[in-house]
Amino acid sequence: MCDFCEYCNMFSKDLVTENDATQKTRQHLMTLGRLDSIDALRLFASFLIVVLHWTTDNILGQGLHLLAKNAVPVFFIISGFFVPLLCIKGKIRKQQRKILNLTLMSLLLYLIIYFMQSPSGLLISLRKVFDYKNLIVLLITNRTSHFEGGHLWFLLALLYDLVLLGEFYKRRYCKYVWVLMFMLFFANFMIANYVDASVCYIYRNFLFTGFPYMCVGGVIFFYRETLSRIVHANVVLPILLIISFAMLLAEIWIYGVFGLPIHREHYVSIIFSSIIIVLWVINNPAFMAGTFIPEWGRKYAVYVYVFHWLFRRLLYSVLPNSVHLSLILPITAFLLSLVMSMLYVYVVDKVCSFIRKRSSTPMSIPIQRML
Repeated sequence: MCDFCEYCNMFSKDLVTENDATQKTRQHLMTLGRLDSIDALRLFASFLIVVLHWTTDNILGQGLHLLAKNAVPVFFIISGFFVPLLCIKGKIRKQQRKILNLTLMSLLLYLIIYFMQSPSGLLISLRKVFDYKNLIVLLITNRTSHFEGGHLWFLLALLYDLVLLGEFYKRRYCKYVWVLMFMLFFANFMIANYVDASVCYIYRNFLFTGFPYMCVGGVIFFYRETLSRIVHANVVLPILLIISFAMLLAEIWIYGVFGLPIHREHYVSIIFSSIIIVLWVINNPAFMAGTFIPEWGRKYAVYVYVFHWLFRRLLYSVLPNSVHLSLILPITAFLLSLVMSMLYVYVVDKVCSFIRKRSSTPMSIPIQRML
């Protein structure tokens, strides 16, 4: 029996063996819903993703770049936070199907764009994309940069980690989460010291980035009440956040002193700052409540992530060079991606509604799930 915490008992479907305390905890968890603060954070993080893929050379832009380094870890931590709850509610398979469909749709979209823009012709482009070496790298390291859509590694990593963590929790291997989390973070750091940024996909993937951060999210879920009692969100966490950013600057300076790569996909200090950000929003569930921000974050944040690459490339090609380094470009790309996300969700909702009204055949069910 896993002794990680009492939650491990709930990952089993055998309700007969549960004691009264565990059953009450399960009943309480079944009533938990979404947090407005987390959904608002999703939207802010999606904007930082756009900033992260923006090239700049001014101080403000570089500062935003460092802040944006938290965006992907925050997305993984939030996803990992809800995995135990999805397992307990029996909804983990539904979430896995949702991410699978989104991943396939996104890959298809950017493959079509790549084939349309490729100057080498359709046949040569097909051979390049479906070359067995590229496919192996895609499946193992989630690298999608060999065609238009290099940012889609995140969706593949998220899909893999949802499956892995779902099996971990259902098999009650919770106690191994701690060990794997530290081991994979350490491996990420060591690999980053010895590989060039051009091959960052070796450690920027589901195993060395996604999985440890989602493990962090699970640990926060398990100990959220204890953490809430220990940490006063409105006093301690902002101070810790400032300290973590100071640590990031010191970390970059140390890399430069010892001749290690300064520009990298991941920094050790980002682990702490990302955790602090997520803890803050969890401890302030009413953050942005009553505004449109949580709803937009819940509905559109992940689609902004998918579509922003398209508008980023478009704006770089049509706007003058003088605008490329200004903040106008990422803001415009974010707003266009948000509008595109709204249109996409609206069309999908209408199509699903039409199918439900017009068709009573069994084929309508898988079609709705695919959309």
